[in-house]
Amino acid sequence: MIFVVTGVHEHGFNRLIKAVDDLVWKGIIGDAFIQTGFSTYQPKYCKWRKSIDFPKFEQYMDEADIIISHGGGGYIAGSLERDNPTIIVPRLKRYN
Repeated sequence: MIFVVTGVHEHGFNRLIKAVDDLVWKGIIGDAFIQTGFSTYQPKYCKWRKSIDFPKFEQYMDEADIIISHGGGGYIAGSLERDNPTIIVPRLKRYN
């Protein structure tokens, strides 16, 4: 399972969420769960929630085969602690 984390601050990350959703739709990647935060794009092919509580977050981190993150330090540290392969996707300044 791929766990995608966009953070819970006011900046959405539609570009990342749509990209992962498209990859699942095309069959390029398998099962994914996305924590969408303040993003406005709602995935059509992935399981998702705007936010999750800390115990559920820990569960997804533990179960993930790969973590894709927006670059938050806590998420990166959690991935490293679990030795999970992690992909960091930076936000682009032009998208705030």
